[in-house]
Amino acid sequence: MNQYKPDYAIPPGETIKDILCADFGIPEGKLDEFLAGNIRITKKIAHNIVNLFGGLSESFWINLDKNYIKTKKRISK
Repeated sequence: MNQYKPDYAIPPGETIKDILCADFGIPEGKLDEFLAGNIRITKKIAHNIVNLFGGLSESFWINLDKNYIKTKKRISK
């Protein structure tokens, strides 16, 4: 039986990124941008985070994002 042997290697972190993007509802390949604060936390993303990790509420995540944006604007002046 022939086994597939690719000519490239994919680090496990890439697979984790893809899974997290799907679980969070973030566009594929955009996890780094999300983690850097370049993608806003929507109600859907907040809901998915709470479902995945539990603990904190959706409003916590949305407010955290809003405060981040406000603070960035304030300190960039």
